[in-house]
Amino acid sequence: VVSTQSSLTMQAVSSILTSVLARREHFGLSSFPNNAILVDELLQLHLLVEQGVSFDDIRSFADHQSGFALVQDDAKQWFLVPQRSAALSTTHSDTISHAGSRRRCSFDYLCVLDFEATCDNERKLQQEIIEFPCVIIDMANPVLGNPDNEFQRYVRPVLNPVLTKFCTELTGITQDLVDNGMLLSDAMRQFNGWLSEKHLLDKRIAFVTCGDWDLKTMLPSECRIKHLSIPHYLKSWINIKFIFNATYHQRGRTGMAEMLRYLRLPLNGRHHSGIDDCRNIAQIAVKLIHDGADFKITSEPGSSVGSMTLADVAATKYDNCSVSMTGSRKR
Repeated sequence: VVSTQSSLTMQAVSSILTSVLARREHFGLSSFPNNAILVDELLQLHLLVEQGVSFDDIRSFADHQSGFALVQDDAKQWFLVPQRSAALSTTHSDTISHAGSRRRCSFDYLCVLDFEATCDNERKLQQEIIEFPCVIIDMANPVLGNPDNEFQRYVRPVLNPVLTKFCTELTGITQDLVDNGMLLSDAMRQFNGWLSEKHLLDKRIAFVTCGDWDLKTMLPSECRIKHLSIPHYLKSWINIKFIFNATYHQRGRTGMAEMLRYLRLPLNGRHHSGIDDCRNIAQIAVKLIHDGADFKITSEPGSSVGSMTLADVAATKYDNCSVSMTGSRKR
């Protein structure tokens, strides 16, 4: 099936397929959106281009050697799926038209979330959430600017109740804001009530973050210390960096400011203000929607890799760059 000149490349592809199968067995098929993996994310080092191997050769190799099939969707993206369910990549989700492009619509609403937390640049401290913001995007009508679709609460820290100068300078959050704020348990209760009032809890919703820190690290660690239960809807999320990279074929470190610059969108408000960051991330999400991006759950807290591709795993150390050695991070 494959020419002799391509044998070394096929060995590399075989190794990748073997890794994919091993990861699927370890984490379970449910860890992979739509039971599929984007092949252009898996085939690193531009194997196809640099070694001159065609997609037909790769597809034949996969079909015959791995028990998986390569299929192509309407956006000409290649997916690796089990042969017994190869149709999943094109039929699993509804497809709608928007702004002249076609995209799979798996969710009714996106909920952009971006916590701010206590931090210091001189000493290690247990971080606590001090701002709990969210911006809602209606997938059927992705228009921003409606204050009714925004939630924001300042949260009072209890382990380190006095904010550091570094924290206030970074986030713009002052001591009086958190002193007059509420406990995290109350903020979470009010947030749940807000979602319920907007009738979102019976809709298909997905939370969107810029990185994995908010829902993989920050919220679980604080809830564990304070013996709080995490709502089911905050146990999986979409890391917008992965969606951005897959849609625009980008690689490497991708922060909020970098994504805005790439899309020629303004950075409104103050970077590291939670609500302003939510609004800016929402800008990116709306542009992705208009450009036909496929929004899928990318990460779950139960695994160290989740649904990241091999390329994502290699770049993980750049995902949440630390501001200092104190556990704070910048996007």
